[in-house]
Amino acid sequence: LGGIGGGGGGGGGGGGAVKMDWICALHGCSTVNFAWRNTCFTCKEARADDAQLVPQRMDVVSPNRNLVVSGLAPHVGEAHLLHLVRTVCPAVREVRMPMDRTKGGNKGFAFVDMHSVEDAARVKEALDGAPIIMEGSSAQLRVSYSREGQLLGHQSSHNNDQGGAFG
Repeated sequence: LGGIGGGGGGGGGGGGAVKMDWICALHGCSTVNFAWRNTCFTCKEARADDAQLVPQRMDVVSPNRNLVVSGLAPHVGEAHLLHLVRTVCPAVREVRMPMDRTKGGNKGFAFVDMHSVEDAARVKEALDGAPIIMEGSSAQLRVSYSREGQLLGHQSSHNNDQGGAFG
């Protein structure tokens, strides 16, 4: 796992009134969607008028197929992370790594979209807390399930559904 680790990390939070998220019942999907969504995040079906409502839980993220990988060194690219994740599970749909345009390199974290919740769980179990050796120092890779909203606004540069090459 050498060469991946780095420092940094971030967090966010917020408060406010509790809104009601909704559960998609179409096609047996059962995805919990944010209250503001009109279509299911997973199956893209429209929200049913009678969708089951559940309280928003910003402190708890249910297992899903999207992961946040943090603790990345700035020089690590999407191809390097993709290779690491594929050593655990080859079923990677996409890797998205926000870049720091002022400093160059990545921002210390990336999003990994797997083909299934089971694949994501396997990657999380294998890589979360993994010791990373980088230029004589060690760090820990942190892998967690992504909140739906974290995936928005990050433009993808590599989509692996068509088996695209990395350069």
